[in-house]
Amino acid sequence: MKVLILGIKGIGGVSTHIKYLLQEYQKLNYNYYFFNYYSKRGWSPGKKNPLVFYENIKKFLKMTVGYFLFLLFNYKKFEIVHTHVAGSLKGFLPGIITIKFKKIFKYNVVITIHSSNIEEFILKYPDIMQYILKNSENIIVVSEKQKRAITSKFKGYEKKIVPIPNGYDPSSIKKRINTHSNNDRDKYIITNVGWLMEKKGQIYLLEAIKILTNKGIYNIQCYIIGKGPLEEELKNVVTNLKINDFVIITGFINDEKKNQILNKSDLFIIPSLDEGNPIVMFEALGFGLPIIATDVGGIPEIINSEDIGIIVPTRNSSLLAEAIMESIKRKWNRDIIRSFAENYTWEKIARKTIDIYIKTKNS
Repeated sequence: MKVLILGIKGIGGVSTHIKYLLQEYQKLNYNYYFFNYYSKRGWSPGKKNPLVFYENIKKFLKMTVGYFLFLLFNYKKFEIVHTHVAGSLKGFLPGIITIKFKKIFKYNVVITIHSSNIEEFILKYPDIMQYILKNSENIIVVSEKQKRAITSKFKGYEKKIVPIPNGYDPSSIKKRINTHSNNDRDKYIITNVGWLMEKKGQIYLLEAIKILTNKGIYNIQCYIIGKGPLEEELKNVVTNLKINDFVIITGFINDEKKNQILNKSDLFIIPSLDEGNPIVMFEALGFGLPIIATDVGGIPEIINSEDIGIIVPTRNSSLLAEAIMESIKRKWNRDIIRSFAENYTWEKIARKTIDIYIKTKNS
């Protein structure tokens, strides 16, 4: 049984998911084909680039005409097409196109929905969601919350919707450098990784750091890792709040430098206003880091124990600061956290996905 994977292998969470999925398929000697409609400048969060319009045209042509020609010359080589969709109607277009060609080329369809705002999509495009549910053999979502959002509006599809979360690559995670207790160290290191944009909520983390310093808690160092349209604005906020001594906004750094910071960190913060199931959360858990995160998307399904982390409401700097203070006082068992993270390696995610292919073939 061979599978065609349709998606983007470039930048972003969906691309990272596909990248590691394909890597694990190779390790497992699982045969697949991959059609990549990635456009180099076709996605840039929060930025207006005049080249994006032309790159999106190229991507659209590749996704439609190019995809059709690929199917025409290769459809006998595979039995299943696994398509990844996310975001707006444009992000769901690959799934719609895959289903349109289904009867012509006689394959079964598996669709993974990565969207964090699936409720909004259902409200705007109920007919599109109904079309995808009706004409796909199986649907993968990244959280139970996504499944509930879909099945509460569309009945009779419970059995074909399977939650499979994101994962992490344990081979990229090395043994923690810091083995001393908090009392033996000068700084308690807090880290956030993500796009610097409004929905990631870094502004609330900065306000929480200000609250902590106002309370006389000075033995903290916060790293905010990533790039995005709010980078300069967030740096200005750091200056205006007079917390330059406690916050470092690194901008973009490579994985090696990112992992070095995670390796010496004590706590990972996800202050997002909207998420699906962020990959960085699983990476942080793999480093043995406790998580403080907001109650959005599938995060509470993962951070579901006080041994793993603390869940806080969105847009609440005061409660975020309180959670950080609680974390500083607590003695976290990082071995428990690392052991928990092993449930979410990309190998296990890949094997669960292959099980869906088997289910699809036998359906």
